[in-house]
Amino acid sequence: MIRFIEQRLLMLSHHSLHFITFDLSCLPLEDKMARGRKRRQLHGRIVSTKSAACPPAETCYHSGMQVQKVKYAIWAADHLRAIRFYQETFGAELSFEMEVWSEVTLCGSTIGIHGGGEGKRTWTGLSFQCDDIKEGIELVKKNGGNLVREPEEEDGFIHLAFCFDTEGNEFMLTQKRPS
Repeated sequence: MIRFIEQRLLMLSHHSLHFITFDLSCLPLEDKMARGRKRRQLHGRIVSTKSAACPPAETCYHSGMQVQKVKYAIWAADHLRAIRFYQETFGAELSFEMEVWSEVTLCGSTIGIHGGGEGKRTWTGLSFQCDDIKEGIELVKKNGGNLVREPEEEDGFIHLAFCFDTEGNEFMLTQKRPS
């Protein structure tokens, strides 16, 4: 299987100026080892894997380590309030809950919410792409979050808003620019 994908990749890499990404993360371990050797032979093109694309029942391997899940952690002074914010604003599902650590999942990603935060404004690096940024901003405000600053129009279109949740965690709302 890896040989077929590599042949297609080599063919595409000679005819394209774009970066090419293939999801090879859930191949058998022996194919993963071959993948690492072939990556260096692709004339400087970047080939990456997407470990998050692994089916939940499988484990992703990299250099012998078993990666089972990728989580992004944020702090919350009130973790129950934070859970509600992400559920009501983004439709996240509660997947795990304890007194000091809870997890919500959203679009295949996991956000860990750690209780005991101070509620101070903190940049997280989180970004949520939505289909209607103005509606997204309204939901953020309705559910207890707010804007870091008013979004600016660019070519008559708003595509980026800097926001924060109920716990002071800053994130971006984005909308794909029109073509």
